[in-house]
Amino acid sequence: MPVQMPTVGDTTAMADFVQRLPAGSRIRVDRTDGHSMKGTLMRASAQAITVQAHTRVPEPPLEIPLNTVARVSLESAGGTSTAKAVGIGIAVGLGAFFGILAIIAASLD
Repeated sequence: MPVQMPTVGDTTAMADFVQRLPAGSRIRVDRTDGHSMKGTLMRASAQAITVQAHTRVPEPPLEIPLNTVARVSLESAGGTSTAKAVGIGIAVGLGAFFGILAIIAASLD
């Protein structure tokens, strides 16, 4: 007997999932009409989710009915922060400096 996947019209599983996500989660919403958006989850209920879209121009939060949502997925926050980039740059610079210093010391013998 094949396993039945929840249909788009059956929003019970989708509602349960989004209500367990904490407010402030970065999510991607794929809609049944083919459009998708990335944003921050502000509120979730059994009927709809409220998402603040990530756009260059500020927009009001959008309430999306769950019966129009095909999929909701969490976006990873694995970007590179400024502090991390500076730390990597310093490490590379120090490694190059000590490498050149070792080559100069080896050539003096």
